Amino acid sequence: DGKTTDSQVTVLFEIKKPEGNKKEMMSLEKPNAKALHELVLYYFQELKSNNTSIQHLIVTDLIHWFVFDEKIFLHLTHQKIIMITDFLLHLPKWIN
Repeated sequence: DGKTTDSQVTVLFEIKKPEGNKKEMMSLEKPNAKALHELVLYYFQELKSNNTSIQHLIVTDLIHWFVFDEKIFLHLTHQKIIMITDFLLHLPKWIN
């Protein structure tokens, strides 16, 4: 509710400088960029600390804005984690 100092974070931001390193900022053509990677890291840190209040995740350079609904973000990142985990668990079987 934001009324006390112990309120949980509800919106996560990753903000890049508009005139900064363009390689770090995501775009429609290049979504797999450092800005998104950092946002995913912050999101997982919040989940690890039992913050279930996150509603939106935002990447911006103050010119371009990418706003994600938390439920969709969780679904997409969870699918990727399952795929990576499954791959790593089966990797020794595929190599031998």
